[in-house]
Amino acid sequence: MAGPYGWFVHVPEDTAVGTWDGTPALTAILAHARALGCDHVLIDADGPVDDALPWFDED
Repeated sequence: MAGPYGWFVHVPEDTAVGTWDGTPALTAILAHARALGCDHVLIDADGPVDDALPWFDED
């Protein structure tokens, strides 16, 4: 779901559901969130950076 503060994404319990060949970054985010016991993640370009995940500065 897109909102004014980014993308709010459900974290599926089934690891096969959260895997897509073309989006390794999203797969890593969902796996990390799943390991932390999260149900959802908010992907926000202006939010804090989690050092456990790769990030890209497009500036």
